[in-house]
Amino acid sequence: MKLTIFMLSIVAVSALTTLRRRGSNEENPATKVVNLLKEMKTTAEAEAKEDDEVYGKMRCWCETNDKEKTEAIKVAEGRIEALTATIETGTARAGELATAIDGLKDEMAADVDARDQAAAIRQKEKEDFEVELQNYKDALAALNQAIDILAKFYASKGEAAASLAQQGANSEVAPRAVAPGVFDNVYESKGGKGVIEMISTVRTEFEHGKKDLEDAEAKAAEDYNKVKAEYQKTLSDLVGKLNLLITQRITSINARDQFSEDKTQEQAEVASAQKYLLQLQTSCQTLLNKYTERVAMRTEEKAAIKKAIKVLEEES
Repeated sequence: MKLTIFMLSIVAVSALTTLRRRGSNEENPATKVVNLLKEMKTTAEAEAKEDDEVYGKMRCWCETNDKEKTEAIKVAEGRIEALTATIETGTARAGELATAIDGLKDEMAADVDARDQAAAIRQKEKEDFEVELQNYKDALAALNQAIDILAKFYASKGEAAASLAQQGANSEVAPRAVAPGVFDNVYESKGGKGVIEMISTVRTEFEHGKKDLEDAEAKAAEDYNKVKAEYQKTLSDLVGKLNLLITQRITSINARDQFSEDKTQEQAEVASAQKYLLQLQTSCQTLLNKYTERVAMRTEEKAAIKKAIKVLEEES
């Protein structure tokens, strides 16, 4: 139905000539041609209407899909941006946790060193105590032996020292040093009783010294146990914090890696959507161009038919 005005004119004249040759009894030949052309015009208009409807639907579909896909890409790009920020935050957090973990490890090492130093000091104190305690015991044993020897000696000489020999015989304490003046009265006494009293006084001082030493050792042991317990608690707290930080860092890294995977997937989907959108826009533009061409050609065709009808109607 793509006829030019010239071709339609030739068709119309030819049809008119043919109909005239058939005789005057037949229907006006121009009328038949005009009716035929009018039918062609009606058909063209119907096709134009159908094209308009199809084009309208196609255009609506193209615009809807273009809008939806463009919006989807925009939303996905927003998610990618958010994921990028989250990944950066997760990376920074993992770094902070790594620094905190290193700091806790340093604290733990310092606590262990302090504990070991305290243990070494305590061990040295205990060794010194045992040596000094043994010295006291040896001194007391010697004093007791001396008292026993002297008591027996003076007893054999008629001295009344038996009771003194038994006084404090089982004692084990010795002084670290005898205070000045201790022996003043003792030396004034001449004979067995004075000597034994002097040795007994020294033994009493040693007994006091031994007790002081043992009390100091007990207090040092008690203090060390408290310090040791504090070290243990501090270390236990640090271990708990360290485990928590390690868990948090692992969780942070895992989350960051998952976000990275999500970002990669989103980027792939955006690339696919952009490719589809480009294809969609190209296809829709092609349809639009073809529709424009069809409208132009149909408009030209309807104008030719209309002009041909006018020529025939004037001829008849």
